Amino acid sequence: MASSKTKKTKPRKPRSRKKTISKNPSKQKNRKPQKRKPVKRKQNSVKQSSRRSKSRKIKVPRKIKNRKTKPRKRKESSVDLVKSISKRLDKMFPPEQTKSGKKPVELNNAIIFLSAIIILSLLLNMTGITWGLPNGLHPDGEHITNILLKMKNNMDLNPHNFQYPSLHYYVLLLIVTLFELTIGNLIPLGYNQFGNTLLIMRSVSALMGTAVVFLTYFISKRVYNERVGLFSSLFVALSMGFVTLTHLTTFDVALTFWVMLTFLCCVFIMETKEWKYYALAALFAGFAASTKYTLFILFVPIIISHLLAQKYDKRKILQIFRFLFDKKILMVLALVAIGFLIGTPYSVLDNETFKTDLAKVSTVMTSWEGYKSLHIGWIEHIYNLINIVGYPLFILIIISVFYGIYTVKKKPRDRYDILFLSWIVLFYGIIGSWGTAPGRYLMPILPFLMIFSGKFTEKFIFKKKGISFRRLLVIAIIIIYSLAYVLIANSFFMYESRNAASEWIVENIPENSTIDVYIRGKYLPQVSSCFGNSVGCSLYKVTYIGEIENKAIAHDNFRNFYKDYMKNNASEYIITTSFYYRRYFLGAFEERKEFYTELFNGEFEHFLIAKFPGESIITVLFNPQLEGLNPTVQIFKKI
Repeated sequence: MASSKTKKTKPRKPRSRKKTISKNPSKQKNRKPQKRKPVKRKQNSVKQSSRRSKSRKIKVPRKIKNRKTKPRKRKESSVDLVKSISKRLDKMFPPEQTKSGKKPVELNNAIIFLSAIIILSLLLNMTGITWGLPNGLHPDGEHITNILLKMKNNMDLNPHNFQYPSLHYYVLLLIVTLFELTIGNLIPLGYNQFGNTLLIMRSVSALMGTAVVFLTYFISKRVYNERVGLFSSLFVALSMGFVTLTHLTTFDVALTFWVMLTFLCCVFIMETKEWKYYALAALFAGFAASTKYTLFILFVPIIISHLLAQKYDKRKILQIFRFLFDKKILMVLALVAIGFLIGTPYSVLDNETFKTDLAKVSTVMTSWEGYKSLHIGWIEHIYNLINIVGYPLFILIIISVFYGIYTVKKKPRDRYDILFLSWIVLFYGIIGSWGTAPGRYLMPILPFLMIFSGKFTEKFIFKKKGISFRRLLVIAIIIIYSLAYVLIANSFFMYESRNAASEWIVENIPENSTIDVYIRGKYLPQVSSCFGNSVGCSLYKVTYIGEIENKAIAHDNFRNFYKDYMKNNASEYIITTSFYYRRYFLGAFEERKEFYTELFNGEFEHFLIAKFPGESIITVLFNPQLEGLNPTVQIFKKI
């Protein structure tokens, strides 16, 4: 028995081992749940550990958050504000590009922004438009108004004066006549005939200025995109010098209007090459030349647009000459001349007067020393541009133009940049060579400078990923400064130094006093009929600058004559204005400059007793120089 037990017990050990590796399916089935138990335990352990880790993980960031909540909330609030603004602007100006390469803007947003710019432009142009009425305090404005009234009252279409061509006279004559026949009977303006006519003429300038803003938008939008159009038109609307000219009756705003219409047709020529756009561009160029003679050169951009619209074979360089003698170019030259004759028919009908006046104009433009600048004309116009737009916008213009030149050099296929740059270089080169350099001569190229500024601004602010808020803030500062600059200039239309000086003269200078008036025409204060009219003055005994200058010129020694005159024959009071003496500090006639320097330094027996306007903090920070407006009037008394 013992041996049997041992036999049975010995194989049991290996059998127990074999049980783990047995291949019996029944046994495997029985062991499956045993194998799953530890797996379940492991899963439970994992869950428990994850719960523990979660509880630990939750506690740790809570402590960190509690420590850093306050500074993070402040940073996140400003960042969220910037992101919300940029998201809204991204919706208004989506960064995606269309197949044509133009970046679209939602129609409603574009209309809202454009309407705001047009309304702003109209308000700025119309603010203070009644300044100086019923008198015309601007010398050129008074001269133009008198010619127009003679044409109207005498029913004569011949202006008998060709200092300017006659197209704009006809436009103004038509508008004034229609206004008097329609609205004038219902809504009287409240001034005399001269004042009413002057107000209507200024309103026409204001409306044409707003039209120039719209045309700038339309051209730049069609050539580039909506954003460029909005920025470009806004910059034109906020140009101080342009807004100032819309308050006057000079022809510069009307001239810019015809230039923009011509370039709009040039853009259509480059797109379609249709005959009708060649004809319209040529007629508009002729109308521009019939507004101011210098715009005869406007046929050059039409030819350039024609050449840029052609397709060239690089192997045939002489193709350009074939394109230059195209029938369309010959038609353009003929229609430019026809457009000029339509606007100025008496250049043929009254040819003798036309030739005489044209010779006088060319003399004043090129060689008359009375207004000649100390600087070269090209440099002088840089100072004029700074005054017209202010320093921030001037810096933007310079950067934008050089950027435009760089992109043209890098991408010569950008045809529209070539067209606009060629016009800027051509016109600036011509006006810079003249002897006179007033700022208003820059108006025909000002919108194109703003188009380049709008193009650069659009690329400066809008990136592929979205809007750069910091760069947008820089442009916003430039816009705010420009708006303040324009508003300060418009405030001068509310306060006119000549009117203030007139009131002071009446109150402080006794009647029958002797006064030397070192001023001419409408440069001087308006005191009853004493200044501006040598006949009919019952208040004072006035001696005009012309009488003194004629005696001084006839004298052998100009300097000795003035010293003797100031010592023995000068009147009790002397009145001067910067509109007159400023030319001597900028240009020729050193003897007269020396005389005014001695007068202002108190080297004679006359001393300064009043000055209009007085200097203020605003005029130091923002010092716009307005042509024909708000001169510095100084009154001296003999002691």
